[in-house]
Amino acid sequence: LNDRRFWFAFFASLIPGFALLHTYSRGGLVSLASAVIVILAFRAVPLTRVRAATLLFAAVAFVTYGAHISAARRWTQSLVHDDRSVENRVEIWKNARLMILDSPRGWGRGNAGAAFMSWYEPLGHREIYRTLVSSHLTWLVEMGWCGRLLYVLTWSAVFSFTFPLGAPRVFTIICAIWISFFVGALFSSTAESPFLWIIPLASAGYASWKRIILRLKISLWRITIATTLGFIALGAYLASALPHKESVVIEADPNLTFIGK
Repeated sequence: LNDRRFWFAFFASLIPGFALLHTYSRGGLVSLASAVIVILAFRAVPLTRVRAATLLFAAVAFVTYGAHISAARRWTQSLVHDDRSVENRVEIWKNARLMILDSPRGWGRGNAGAAFMSWYEPLGHREIYRTLVSSHLTWLVEMGWCGRLLYVLTWSAVFSFTFPLGAPRVFTIICAIWISFFVGALFSSTAESPFLWIIPLASAGYASWKRIILRLKISLWRITIATTLGFIALGAYLASALPHKESVVIEADPNLTFIGK
């Protein structure tokens, strides 16, 4: 990465960085941090002293400006005070496990939010949900087991395909894009927007072109490891719900419905 490209990328990233601060989004911040970690871990950008000093200054300015507009207070609010946004997400994450286990065929497209409100939302809560505030959980709940397994396989294939080890340096950027996109979809329903798929899909297309012209193969062990880790993560998430899973008896007649005994 020559100096001209570095400075172009640096100044171009200031605009989305500025916009991110004004969203006050903690999920967006975690998504950005995950991408930065990938880029630094695989050394996608060779750092000279000038570049390192510039990035350090930008990081300090980022945090300082965030504090100035009270974004930092929003980011750390849950560490000091009760935060209903965080509490609601935790409640959804806990119950989404049960929703998956309780419905092998899935709850149906577009029904995740309504199903949660009807059967799993704690009594006394009045929040209204269209989704489960997470693209991944929403789709896993709405799909049946065939779709769920295919979903894990698809993401495993994406990370195997974009993993930068043994590939040109640009693959680190592509991998960072997909990891950032994946992490963002954990904390919000971002992946349901077609426009947000443009950059990830364009980067995947470029990666495909590079693999074809350079004849870069994807090793079987990489696919196996990615797939195994994906299924382990899903299995561990669902297994953590088993101690909390209780059978509920539901009986009904034409006039009354009894839940539990």
